[in-house]
Amino acid sequence: NVLGANTSGIRNIAIGANSLAANVSGSTSVAIGYTALTSDTSTGNHTAVGNASLSANTTGTDSVAVGAAALSANTTGSRNIAIGAAALRFTLSASDATAVGYQSLLNSTGAGNTALGARAGNTVTSGANGTYIGVDSDASVATVSSSIALGNSATATASNQFVVGSSNSAISDVFIGEGVTDATPAAFTLNSTGGSGIDIAGAALRIAGGRATGNAAGGAIVLQTSDAGVSGTTLETL
Repeated sequence: NVLGANTSGIRNIAIGANSLAANVSGSTSVAIGYTALTSDTSTGNHTAVGNASLSANTTGTDSVAVGAAALSANTTGSRNIAIGAAALRFTLSASDATAVGYQSLLNSTGAGNTALGARAGNTVTSGANGTYIGVDSDASVATVSSSIALGNSATATASNQFVVGSSNSAISDVFIGEGVTDATPAAFTLNSTGGSGIDIAGAALRIAGGRATGNAAGGAIVLQTSDAGVSGTTLETL
C-alpha cells in the first residue's frame, strides 16, 4: 500500500505499489517506483526514484537514490547519493558516499567514497574515502582507502595512491598551469606538504622512474627543455 501506515508524516509523495508503505511519521520524502522507500518508518528528507530504490532504509536520513535498486540495501546510512541502476546497491550503513553511473560503487560498504562513471569503484567494499572518476575506474583490492583513480579503467592498487590513466586509456603528456599553450605562460611550483607548528620539517619531494621487475633496470628520469629556434609560432621539440 502506498503510505498505508502513515499517521503523522507530512509533505510526502509516494507513487508506485508499496512505496513508503511502512512510513508512520517520516516527512518530506519522495518515493516513486515499486517498493521505493518501502521499509522506512520515521525518517525523512529522502528522494527515491526507481524500482526498489532505498527499499531497505530504516533509520538513514537525507539520501538520494535514482535508478532501479539504487541504495536498495541501505538501512542506516545517511547523506548518500546514488544515481544510476544498482549504484551503491549493497551499502548497508555507510554514509556520505556519492555514486553516479550504472553499478558505480556497487559493492561498497565504506563511508565517504565518490565514484563517477559506469561501474566506477565497484570492486571496493570496506575501503573508504576513495575517489574513482571514469568508466571502470576502480581499486584492485576491496579494502583500498583514500586513493584516487582518474580515467577510463584507472586502477589504484593500494591505499593512498593517485593513479591517472590505464593501459586502456594511457596518458603520455601532462600539462599543469595554463593549458597546453598560452600567450603569457606562468611558472608553477610543485610542493610537498609543509610543516605546521613550531620547528616542524617539511616533507621530502621524491621523483621516481618506473620500477622494474626481475633483473631489468628501472625507468630513467629525464629532464628536458626545448632549444631556441627561429622566430615564429611553431612549438619547438624537446
